[in-house]
Amino acid sequence: SSLGQGPVLATPVQITAMINTIANEGIYKPPRLVQEIKPEGKGALRFFKPGPYRQVISPEVARPMKKLFEAAVKAGVGQQAYLSGYGSAGKTGSAQTGEQTAVVHAWFSGYAPRQKPKYVITVLAEGGKSGGETAAPVFREIMTALLKE
Repeated sequence: SSLGQGPVLATPVQITAMINTIANEGIYKPPRLVQEIKPEGKGALRFFKPGPYRQVISPEVARPMKKLFEAAVKAGVGQQAYLSGYGSAGKTGSAQTGEQTAVVHAWFSGYAPRQKPKYVITVLAEGGKSGGETAAPVFREIMTALLKE
């Protein structure tokens, strides 16, 4: 499935890659997808190997975008994604299904820690109320658990 309004469509993985590129000063780092998860003691996690990194947006363009993502979490509709002690940044959104129904999906995509991003997560809440109210708290819960490890 994809996210979008009208002719603009993007999958959650594409949104994650976009946020990750901005978080990394315009350097595109292909997402790493988990191939399999084995129970503890039954073998290591395996990941698909990521492709090469490349500069796709200048740092001069990426930095103001980062500031906007930080503002969305600090004082905007993404406040429920804020991570105390780490800081976070991101973007809320909504996506229509393209069907005749009025179903709208809520999403939040962001990164943390704010200063030196380590993780990027996109949460898509099908039929969610809004990205800030539905998806941002889920982002905060997942990211908090990741950063405590």
